[in-house]
Amino acid sequence: MPCCPNTAYRSPRKRITAGGPARPVTDRQLDEADLVNRVVDIYRCDRCVYGVREMWRAARREGLRIGRDQMGRLMRVAGIQGVRRGVHHTATTIRDQRAARHPGLVKRAWADQERGAGRERRDQRDLLPVARRVRP
Repeated sequence: MPCCPNTAYRSPRKRITAGGPARPVTDRQLDEADLVNRVVDIYRCDRCVYGVREMWRAARREGLRIGRDQMGRLMRVAGIQGVRRGVHHTATTIRDQRAARHPGLVKRAWADQERGAGRERRDQRDLLPVARRVRP
């Protein structure tokens, strides 16, 4: 059976078995781990707000000579990102899942009525004042 030589040589290296021997850590992986640690240190010193460009400039001030795209890649590896203007996802309170929900302001009696014409009329009555205000 014909087989490409590159595939034959490459495939055993790509196979990772659970009980197989671990590959040794390369110098490049060690250097990258060191760079990621230095990037995280710079990020924490700068109040965790810098994005890729400011982190790149701060790293240059610290004497770390890496490219801007490499800085972005190292920040992604470390799981850090800069702060965006106008986008706030800070959750100040977390709702207790066991607590009772606040009752609705519209006094609907869903349990008393079956699903039918009465419910539809009640919904229309609830929305009628809103519809009148919208029209000129």
